[in-house]
Amino acid sequence: MSIVLGVYVHVQDGRHRLVWTLIDGNNLIDQGSLGAPTTSEAQRLAELEVRLGDLLTRLAASATPPAGIALRVHDVHGPTDESVRVPAHAEGVILAVAGRLHIKVVPISGQKLGGRQAVAAKVKALQPAPTGDEAAQAAAAAQRAAADFP
Repeated sequence: MSIVLGVYVHVQDGRHRLVWTLIDGNNLIDQGSLGAPTTSEAQRLAELEVRLGDLLTRLAASATPPAGIALRVHDVHGPTDESVRVPAHAEGVILAVAGRLHIKVVPISGQKLGGRQAVAAKVKALQPAPTGDEAAQAAAAAQRAAADFP
């Protein structure tokens, strides 16, 4: 089984917060988040690019480098608003940083994961358990995508 970095973008007060989990099978190796400062959207996205690049570079050099990224993408149904626009922009930054670093990304839609109960069931076997709903989304995406990585 490959080590996979699961990533989920959560919107809080109109700003993105990237939540990540690093999993290996049923082992949650690490988790964390990258918040957005209280500046313009362009500045928040630029800072995300730098901070995510630093995180991916650090993980690549660690004893447990991920084989790739499972990006839990937001499903769009109907008119878009800030709850879709903000994470979509952050997801674009994630794809750009991963592309620059030659890291494979597998997008996983919320529809593929199911509802909150289905996500909770998917991550139930992880030890330790992810902390928070957003970390559970990231971990469930990583588990779903694990077979797509060598």
